[in-house]
Amino acid sequence: MQIFRYMFLIWDDYEKEQNKNAKGASKRKSFRYPPILPILYYEGKRAWTAAKEFHERVFGSDIFGKYIPNFTYSLVSLYDYSNENLLGMGDEISLVMLINKLQAAEDIGEFRRLPADRLDAVLKDTPDYLLDKIALIFRMLLMKLNVPEEETEELVGRVKEREMGQLFANMEKMDIQEERRKTLEAERKLQEAEGKVQEAEGKVQEAEGKLQKALKVMTNMCMDAGLTKVETQRKLQVEFGISLKESDEIVNRYWKEKQ
Repeated sequence: MQIFRYMFLIWDDYEKEQNKNAKGASKRKSFRYPPILPILYYEGKRAWTAAKEFHERVFGSDIFGKYIPNFTYSLVSLYDYSNENLLGMGDEISLVMLINKLQAAEDIGEFRRLPADRLDAVLKDTPDYLLDKIALIFRMLLMKLNVPEEETEELVGRVKEREMGQLFANMEKMDIQEERRKTLEAERKLQEAEGKVQEAEGKVQEAEGKLQKALKVMTNMCMDAGLTKVETQRKLQVEFGISLKESDEIVNRYWKEKQ
């Protein structure tokens, strides 16, 4: 359904563009929409089992088939291609697919075994704007794998310098899974610390509330006993260890409420 929606939006946009260029263009009998080849790019390692024909997702299509739109999409499954297959194609899309296969430390090892000169040759004539896109994709992958920022910048820099063959030349000891574990552990400790801070803040607020309640009770008792403001202030200072200024504010506040 998502692919069907994309196809409709493409055709709708095309129609609007043609009508913008020539008013009423889409109303002519000769008007035709452009063909669309739907392709689904799949990076999962498990076999793709979803239906490939739209009719298969519509109830009763075996009876009402001719009244229901239908199309078949082509599946491009990343793991149907070996690293050698992708490198042999020698184009930027295949290189991006090679990059997307870097999911674990062993994948980096396999990438490093590819011929450096052939990897470099892929980007030899790549336009700068496209090279920037490839570098961005690579950066996002490294961030997803929790590669340290300093190493990420170094690796992305090599892509921009068109040095794909030397991409992981100094990364023999790199352990993505260990970096991921450290990151998760750091996040866990941070959440734990934040939880303790919130708990402490809650206890402080609770203690503050109890203190204010006790101050109010003591102030009212002193007032009921006929003590003056000054005597009440001194009583609060002795009982609760508060300053003269604090006792003065408390007595004035509750004295007004009592009156």
